[in-house]
Amino acid sequence: MKLVKIEEVVCGDIIAKTINSNGGIALIRVGTALTDKMIDLIKSRGFSYLYIEDESKIEVIEDVVKQELRLEAIGDIQKLTVAIIAAKIAISRDLYSHLIDIVNLLVKDLSANTITIVNLIDLKNHDDYSFVHSVNVTILSLMVGISLGYPAKTLRELGMGAILHDVGKKEISMDILGKPGQLTKEEFDLIKQHPQIGYDKVKDVLELGAVGRSVILQHHEKLDGTGYPAGKKKDSIHEFAQIAAIADVYDALTSDRPYRKRYTPSHALEYLYGACGSHFDLRLVKMFSDHIAPYPVGCRIKLSSGEDAIVSDISANRYRPIVRVGCNQIDLCKQLNTTIVDILM
Repeated sequence: MKLVKIEEVVCGDIIAKTINSNGGIALIRVGTALTDKMIDLIKSRGFSYLYIEDESKIEVIEDVVKQELRLEAIGDIQKLTVAIIAAKIAISRDLYSHLIDIVNLLVKDLSANTITIVNLIDLKNHDDYSFVHSVNVTILSLMVGISLGYPAKTLRELGMGAILHDVGKKEISMDILGKPGQLTKEEFDLIKQHPQIGYDKVKDVLELGAVGRSVILQHHEKLDGTGYPAGKKKDSIHEFAQIAAIADVYDALTSDRPYRKRYTPSHALEYLYGACGSHFDLRLVKMFSDHIAPYPVGCRIKLSSGEDAIVSDISANRYRPIVRVGCNQIDLCKQLNTTIVDILM
């Protein structure tokens, strides 16, 4: 198995991981030989990468939560967001109750998983980016909360705040949110209103506690006071919001957007570390990065030897994975004179 850019996929390639729509429908199942029509369908859905079978025989790594649960959460947050924006109180509360059940299941899955490392490229498309993003931010935030030893009730509050963190964006025009070029000052000023909009909407419709609402209101605040909407600094920013901010930026950076290409996991982690002290708390970024594989299984890398390799497994040192070069497997934790010089994705 290897990870391949959609532009490099050719007719006859065998799918190594089932491709699902955000609605949970299997678009193309594992083991299917791709046709030109299928490739066009995948491209039209906005997918950037596919897992393809190859001679390496590397097994597909499953994500830290069940795909079915992730897709159910995406569908529910989409429905709840629409209801919140329309101020449909009864419908919102019913959906909210169901979403609490899903967040509790996410907490249960993640707590039971002894190795919670995001060890694959999430094959997400653009159709419902905001809702996929919200669920990803929730999963990433919960992993940090679990590491911090939060009890179940606290994790539920963190999860509900994270899954609703961008609800205010539904009041911002898609022409602005999806603009491929640089935003004008007026457009960015509108974007900066979405935390307050979301906070006000949720406060009027849902019984989400003050701590959960702080995630919605403060997830764009920065430690040095340059964030928005209130320019809060350091300890005045709730820890939940600081955790969600890290997850939010990481997932956004590793997603293709109309205005830029996605970062690799390793480059996104470097960005987070580079912003420590000014934007993010170093302790929380370290804890977050413990759950991310900088070089996920299946990704192609360039070695200092000049050889191309495929990551076949993650070792104790996530920055020194086990790789396959042709038929040979190399543990970079043992072969210290070989380094990774580039990631080919």
